Amino acid sequence: MFKLINNTKQYFALRAYQSKLPYQLRALYGERRQYTPTQITIAIHKAGLCIEHRQLAYEMYLSKDEIKSFHENSRIHRETSPQHQPP
Repeated sequence: MFKLINNTKQYFALRAYQSKLPYQLRALYGERRQYTPTQITIAIHKAGLCIEHRQLAYEMYLSKDEIKSFHENSRIHRETSPQHQPP
């Protein structure tokens, strides 16, 4: 049941990102093929979108190398954060 709810949330987040985010990015930064993670995050906030699913936006507007780097940095950050340390 929770998987269905999460999939539904992700579906609606993707629809909102596809409909609002391109216009917000162009308004803020001009027409580009790719944007930085910071630009994407700012545009998400300005468009009033849910930040929880920003990974979807990153996959839409970052290069494959940037996505890979982002995943690696996120993994490293999670593994070294005090909340992730075993007791």
